[in-house]
Amino acid sequence: MDRAAVYRAINSERDYQLKCWGVRQPDGSLQEATHTPGEFLLYMQHYVTQAITEETTKHAAAANTLDIMRKIVALGVACFEQHGVPARPATASINDNCDDLDASERACHTETATIGT
Repeated sequence: MDRAAVYRAINSERDYQLKCWGVRQPDGSLQEATHTPGEFLLYMQHYVTQAITEETTKHAAAANTLDIMRKIVALGVACFEQHGVPARPATASINDNCDDLDASERACHTETATIGT
């Protein structure tokens, strides 16, 4: 699946979220209630816990987990829509981008790269 298709799926989830939880405005439009970044993290954690439960106790199909992950990502997008998101500074090369990783993040990225090869 290419990035454009992934973003279409996230956008469709955001549309769904707005329809479910949006507040009807006098002009007929829908607007979401404002939540703090911490509240968004709690909502996301709820769905992360649900996905882990699906994976570990119900042996869910991958599609179920991916459905939940789409919700989690869209909640992150909703948070960024409400509060903004700092852009990652442009770097000269892809390896320069790793300078801000702490030791545990470096180990995780190194392990993932090794597994994928």
